[in-house]
Amino acid sequence: WCLERRQRDKVALRERIKDVMERLIGPEDAEPALYRCGIKRIFMRSGMLGHLRGILNFIITHRARMVQRKYRAKKGISYLTRMELVKDKLEQVIRTGAETSVDRSRTVRASIWQVNQTLESSQGLAQKDSSVWEAAVTAKKSVRVGKGLTKKQEQAAGRLTTVLQEKDLDKLDQLVQHAAEQTSKA
Repeated sequence: WCLERRQRDKVALRERIKDVMERLIGPEDAEPALYRCGIKRIFMRSGMLGHLRGILNFIITHRARMVQRKYRAKKGISYLTRMELVKDKLEQVIRTGAETSVDRSRTVRASIWQVNQTLESSQGLAQKDSSVWEAAVTAKKSVRVGKGLTKKQEQAAGRLTTVLQEKDLDKLDQLVQHAAEQTSKA
């Protein structure tokens, strides 16, 4: 079917098919001949179709893993960014509390302490393997600058998604929000 196109398209399509077959199997005139391109069909020796299917499965698996790695890297970098934002919000709440002398209130101190503990434990989990943490931070900086990530940086940022989870970051956000409310109430 793919060789049954208009005459103008036939030549380009036939050349593309030959190019793909040469890349995947080898040259058409190799000994022993593994395939031949006919007028409307491609003739292959036994086992060649299975070989092509194996190559196709390998390519699909490789690309799927690449997409997963890139997604995890992006997610890990977003987690890192969220942790930094939570840390900044907490510092702002602490400054506001110190300026208004609200930080002496027991409930405010308890809220801030709880956020600090949760933040430190999350960072501690993420920083267990310091090389992974450093590579993830470097990856984040590379993304900010607009550079591409290396495979190691992608893997490191992706590992953050196994350590940190969305619900942990949501909990941190809620705790900081609660601490901010306590500071404004008191």
